[in-house]
Amino acid sequence: MPAPAVDDPVLAWLLDEAVTLLEARRRADGRWLLEREVSNMHTARERKGRPSRWIAYRARRALRLWREGRRSR
Repeated sequence: MPAPAVDDPVLAWLLDEAVTLLEARRRADGRWLLEREVSNMHTARERKGRPSRWIAYRARRALRLWREGRRSR
């Protein structure tokens, strides 16, 4: 399901900034670090400052949805 089109220019700008930040935090190997301890079952075995599979999964999904939404406009 593609991301919905954003008609509000301020919201579109904020989303662009969020995607830029997300892409900037991606490491050269395509993964993201766990930046702080989180207590949920998905990150319970991951350590702060180390690559996180759960964060990478969520970030890749968000970027994919963002790109699909941008193409459909």
